[in-house]
Amino acid sequence: MNYTFHPQAQIEFEQAIEYYESRQDGLGYEFAVEIHNTIQNIVNGSLSFGVGRQW
Repeated sequence: MNYTFHPQAQIEFEQAIEYYESRQDGLGYEFAVEIHNTIQNIVNGSLSFGVGRQW
């Protein structure tokens, strides 16, 4: 399953990558990989759980 960012979120994501990269070489890349891996885990597991009770 694929995902996309809202245009404003994409801009913020890219700015965050630039920020972390400016702090340490390679850190922006590591940040991007972690974000993408986390989102993939959410997307791939989204159907693994039933709908909970609505309070």
